[in-house]
Amino acid sequence: MGNTYGYKPLSYELITLLRSGAPDFAAAEDLIQRGADVNDQGDDKGENVLSEILMGYWQSGTDDMAQEECWNCESSRNECAACEHNLNPNAGESMIRVIRFFLDHGFDMNRNEGRHGAQALNSLKPDLPDSSLKIGTFVYTAMRNLEAAGFSFTDDEIDQMCSSEWSKKIFHTNKPFMKRYTPGQTDNKGTDGYVRFKSEPYIFNGNQVLISKERFESQRKYFTEWYNSI
Repeated sequence: MGNTYGYKPLSYELITLLRSGAPDFAAAEDLIQRGADVNDQGDDKGENVLSEILMGYWQSGTDDMAQEECWNCESSRNECAACEHNLNPNAGESMIRVIRFFLDHGFDMNRNEGRHGAQALNSLKPDLPDSSLKIGTFVYTAMRNLEAAGFSFTDDEIDQMCSSEWSKKIFHTNKPFMKRYTPGQTDNKGTDGYVRFKSEPYIFNGNQVLISKERFESQRKYFTEWYNSI
């Protein structure tokens, strides 16, 4: 094996095994039995085995490791899951299974004064999309990426994001950022009767929500600050 970047060879082999494609937990179990350390850290003390796997898994959607998902195709995200180039059609679900596997095999969330677990959780959050995108597309793409990565907001957090008070504090606008959605019952209009939300729902932790269409270029910096803080 070549450069393992400070990880033990078997630990790095575990990273390589689980960061792309359908997780092979039988092979992972074998590596752990042979000495792979689920709590290992390499030269970069800001990362660990699990965080390396999660970030790599998100970035391994195509044969070209420089791209994510199906960006090499001119298809919509709805078509992406069925695309022949997509090696990880169920990325969010698979990453959750990897996390559970690590917890079941001794991954210590509290190691390094709690930073160990935080490093792994931070890897579930994809990078922001290209800043050259128009503000609406920039926000919608960022939120779709969070959804696809299996990112979770609590019920309380969603309730806050559905309020005018939260939106005014975070984005400096009275227009709520989200609206809870129930198929067949909820429309995409605001309280004033005008269409204020995108019609396609987003799903976070089983909660379906609509995202506001009320986006302005001046709010980009506020959205970026919020996204980087979650």
